[in-house]
Amino acid sequence: MAILKAIFVDFDGTLVDSELANAHAYRLALQEVGISCSLQTLESLIIGNHWSQFLPKIVGAGYSAELGQDIATRKKKQYSTFYHSINVNIPLVKLLTNLSPNISLAVVSNASQDSINDILAAKELGQLFKFVIGSEDFKKGKPDPEPYVLAMKKLNILPDECLAIEDSEAGFQSATAAGIKILKVQIS
Repeated sequence: MAILKAIFVDFDGTLVDSELANAHAYRLALQEVGISCSLQTLESLIIGNHWSQFLPKIVGAGYSAELGQDIATRKKKQYSTFYHSINVNIPLVKLLTNLSPNISLAVVSNASQDSINDILAAKELGQLFKFVIGSEDFKKGKPDPEPYVLAMKKLNILPDECLAIEDSEAGFQSATAAGIKILKVQIS
């Protein structure tokens, strides 16, 4: 049995409860380009997914990669106004804080590094993590195993030497495909 050397933590919905803040920011960004979408629909589509995975479903036939990027850029400008509504998973942070002297911790997410790092700084959590893997770091996001494979390569470790903490089906599939055991969490 291998010794646990690292814990990889998903961000949205796992470390922080940011889905509603994300949905609000995307709703405003979509409205700016003349597209209406309910918060409920947005929340159900964004969980565990990168914008390139859910925006085509919302926009429909008029979707293009350029429009998707425009909406994502607009969302990014709106997002910080909703940071106050993002809640930290305190029990998880306490657990990670207790483990951090002996185990490397990293965030592995489909979210952008800028958003993750901004929220980590705003919530005073940045010092807890050795590094952040975000959407800029990989070609295929979760559910593909690439984000977790990249995290393992950064630490030069094997799948049985790490644990993924996840909340979404896309995250479960990604970690499982990378050969990593999963701890499923839910922020209540």
